[in-house]
Amino acid sequence: MKYGNVNLGQVEALINKIGGESAIARVLSGELVVTEPGNAGQAKHAAAPKVLADLLEQVGEPVKLSAVERFVARDKFMVNRNGELPISYLGDNFKGNFLDVVEEDVKPMTAKQRKLRKSSVDGPILAALGDKDLNKVEKARVALAHTFEFLKTADKSKWFIFYVADAKGVLWAVGADWGVDGWRVEASPVAYPLEWRDGRRVVSR
Repeated sequence: MKYGNVNLGQVEALINKIGGESAIARVLSGELVVTEPGNAGQAKHAAAPKVLADLLEQVGEPVKLSAVERFVARDKFMVNRNGELPISYLGDNFKGNFLDVVEEDVKPMTAKQRKLRKSSVDGPILAALGDKDLNKVEKARVALAHTFEFLKTADKSKWFIFYVADAKGVLWAVGADWGVDGWRVEASPVAYPLEWRDGRRVVSR
């Protein structure tokens, strides 16, 4: 052991002091920072951002999205600049694959935003989120109902990426950006070599 003057009892007391095993994991990941009294303000500004695979940096505050009993895409996603969600454009891929989506009993989720630190295709992004098999994406997947709800309050100056299943259960990358008077929503296959530019925000659990 590197620190010969520290015994196991002291180590256990320290773990209990900072909040148990879960707190240890948060300290090691950089999510939680332990500081001396009086330096809390400095630590808040000095804490390193949480980064996944040197590709995604968590930004902004998590957004709590409620459970949805039933979501019918055709009734929600329509070009209407004055609608519940202002939409100015729907891409052909989106219209051809998502308007028949009907989701039942969608569970609540907390959506996190992660900024792309460098340009990337979908595969490395999904792997960084914990999904290495493009045919079995679960951790990065977001319900279309939650995509709709998230965009209602989303920052209109940002471009967002969601990984969503279509009416046949096939996963797509759904991109959304604000076009003056409404959201422009498009979709591309995750296996297609489309490179997302750095700075765009991936929304997932």
